[in-house]
Amino acid sequence: MPRTTQANKGGKRYPLNMRTTRETRDRLEQAAAASGRSLAQEIEYQLERVIQYDRAFEAMKMTIAEIQRGNLEAELQRAGYTLHRHPEYGKYWLSAGFPRDRSGFFTPPEKSEE
Repeated sequence: MPRTTQANKGGKRYPLNMRTTRETRDRLEQAAAASGRSLAQEIEYQLERVIQYDRAFEAMKMTIAEIQRGNLEAELQRAGYTLHRHPEYGKYWLSAGFPRDRSGFFTPPEKSEE
């Protein structure tokens, strides 16, 4: 992979020897090519991002799993549920394909067949 030059940010660099899988190296090389960074610069960039995320989660005193569990609405959307609002009963979630027209509760009053 050809090297690309960018301004050296942050001062002196220190060597870091490591081994990784072929798949990880391929992904890092693709990311480096897309961003215009060398492989070493891309690895440093990715490591710094992980450290920043870890610091943010530590400051929030939460893990990714806890955040996902705490965000019920996003989790329901990912699972295929849709949010609906009823003028009298408020918000409710329906699974994909739920037969909405079989219940007066789920049919808005203006469309009810009473």
